[in-house]
Amino acid sequence: MCKKCKAYKLCNYNKKSIISDICAPGWYSRNGGKEPSCLRCDPSEYQPYPQQTRCLACAGSVNREKTACLPVSANVKCGPTSITLPWLNKGSPIEFAETWAGNRSSANCPGDPYKKLYKECTVEGYWDDHTDTGECDSPLSSCLQSVLEVESDLNADKVHDLNKELNCVANAGAELILSPRDTHEIVDLLSKLTKYPTSEVKELSLVMIRSMETLRRGESEFLKESEKSEIIKILETVSKSNTEDNIITTDSIVLQSVTPTMSKEKPAINLTAPETVPADDLPIMLDFGNQRGLKINVAVMDESYKKMLPKPTTPNSTLGSPIVSINFLDSEIMDGYNFSLVFQQKKDSTISGNNIKRTCVYLDVVTDEWLTEGCTTILNEDKTCICTCTHTTSFAVLLSPTEVTDPAQDIFSYFMSAVNLIFLFLTLGLILPFKKLRQKQATLIQLNLILALILANLSFTSLSASTKITVDQSGNPLLSLNKGCVAGVIITQYFFLSALSWMVCCAWNFFGKIVNAIKTFGNKDKFFFHKCVAVSWLLPLIFPVAAFLTSLTLNKDDYSTPYVGAARKNDSSCWVEDPWRYVGFMVPAYTIILFNCVCFGMIARVIIRAANSGSGISSIEKTAKALMMVAVSIGCPWIVIALAVGPGAVFMQYLFILLTGLQGPLLFTALVVFQEDVKDNTLALLGIKQSKKEEGKKNVSITQASVVNTNAYANSSQGAEAAVAEKKDGRKEEDIIYEDVEECEIARIEKGSDEIESEEKENQDDGKNSPNLV
Repeated sequence: MCKKCKAYKLCNYNKKSIISDICAPGWYSRNGGKEPSCLRCDPSEYQPYPQQTRCLACAGSVNREKTACLPVSANVKCGPTSITLPWLNKGSPIEFAETWAGNRSSANCPGDPYKKLYKECTVEGYWDDHTDTGECDSPLSSCLQSVLEVESDLNADKVHDLNKELNCVANAGAELILSPRDTHEIVDLLSKLTKYPTSEVKELSLVMIRSMETLRRGESEFLKESEKSEIIKILETVSKSNTEDNIITTDSIVLQSVTPTMSKEKPAINLTAPETVPADDLPIMLDFGNQRGLKINVAVMDESYKKMLPKPTTPNSTLGSPIVSINFLDSEIMDGYNFSLVFQQKKDSTISGNNIKRTCVYLDVVTDEWLTEGCTTILNEDKTCICTCTHTTSFAVLLSPTEVTDPAQDIFSYFMSAVNLIFLFLTLGLILPFKKLRQKQATLIQLNLILALILANLSFTSLSASTKITVDQSGNPLLSLNKGCVAGVIITQYFFLSALSWMVCCAWNFFGKIVNAIKTFGNKDKFFFHKCVAVSWLLPLIFPVAAFLTSLTLNKDDYSTPYVGAARKNDSSCWVEDPWRYVGFMVPAYTIILFNCVCFGMIARVIIRAANSGSGISSIEKTAKALMMVAVSIGCPWIVIALAVGPGAVFMQYLFILLTGLQGPLLFTALVVFQEDVKDNTLALLGIKQSKKEEGKKNVSITQASVVNTNAYANSSQGAEAAVAEKKDGRKEEDIIYEDVEECEIARIEKGSDEIESEEKENQDDGKNSPNLV
């Protein structure tokens, strides 16, 4: 028996030979629990068993060796369960018995009672999603075992024997599904073969690329990023071994060696592609550039391999072309290559939206990333994508959804943001310090709206300008490295949701005064403002905080869906990622905007229909201005950003920036310019002589005429006749101010002028004060 197994060596007990090292308890490896990539468990994790691919989370304390979690406080069990693995037992269920929390249950490997597979019961009493199948054999295990024995036998005729033994891997049936161990062993085996002399790799090239095709039947999650990069290394090495002008073809890979033409009339050739490459990906062309007359080795791999290659770090992106490996033989130019690959601009159903960015990338096998350095991308009107590069490696076209942005839009956005903030500050400064100007409920609501908008814009600008993402060595945007970013994102979302909540209060206030004017008269809610304060300053915090805490729980182990930094790159923009931006911001924000737009539609209907009782350009102009002011106050223009998709995305984004940027100036116009008391107070502060009261009455608010007409409409035809009669008695539209709607106007129509006159005398002090427009 192999004595070295005590030192955690995986042995072939029949032949007393060591196959490979395995990870000891307290360690783990994504490479099937084997060396050379064993890693120590984290401080809050443990692993009591050898040859494991992951460590277990511990709710209690972990011993020094990282092999035990002591103690498990939860007195619960995981009930019986069953799993199905496509590659094992022909997909039939495998049963696991119940076990206590913190322990693991075992089941016999199908066909071999001496080997086990294991499933962990977490300390919370839930079955872990992962099942350890490392001991179980698959239909391909015996074949791979034979190949590994030949490869490790120093006396064997390796090329001949490997060609023979590898055929069992290459000829694996289409119905075969690889186990995690199979996937690791094939990559590891092919990687070892690339170290052989070029002549031997050349003899093995066909069976090697056919074995690579078998890899597509495995799961990408079984491989580390470095192992995925190894697949490209294998492809490039096999391609370089093909020194003759011939073509080696399989279903999904083509190797070819060509000599560039010296003719200037035909600088490019069509590359031979595998049969599995769809027609809309063809032709793929190579322009030799400054490498004419030299032999070029080319390998074309179809797009189906992208799941087995490193994932692009750009969020929601995918490879959208075949992978092409280029190598120039005997080139005198050591640096500064100049050649081009021509791909087709095809659509991809996995990328949502019409705005798809196409970028030429290459795989850096050192960092395991798809990069763009040394390559330029040109998109032609003939639907081709030209990748011009200055170095050789493996190339592809990266497809990613993109927002429509340009420098002019950024400049316009900063300008409108500055204008918005200036007028918001002016409006707040000219009203808030003076008690007599902020006595009305509507004014208080709008001052809080202005304050929330100021804080939201300042926090967003500060976040964009000063906060960037930081990732660890594994590319994870850890919370400990991005505390400032996370805090800034939550605060910014909170302030914007708070501003939207105050817009709801504005909308409901308008709705009650205009649409439900008769129903609400005499039933004024004295605590409406206090309710708005509680809802608008407290409730919005729940959504971003809840989304963050949920992401923190789900990303405790692997950061698969991080709250920020999904690009996994240092210095990338700091903002909340999918799906958390929908949960914590987008859903509540657009629910509020939709509600406000419905309210605006009902308000606009009343105002427009009531405006028909007026006449002339003045009535139409005042009605239009009133509608515009109401829409801006309750945030209706914000709905425009939801329409920024498709061909009209650029226009809709500019429109959104313009309308939201004008919110400050329009609120300033409504609350300062068209309010007599605020305007007169401002002029007094500037030392400017105020106009006479009689002349000031002519400068009424924009919504006066619309409000009067609205009340007339809301009180049916009899109310309208009464309002008209009042006009005939000498009362002018211009004498009606917003305060009439809030307190007196409906009562005047219903009760008659005599009763109202007495009420007006009691309230004349408030009546003389200028009202709130919005």
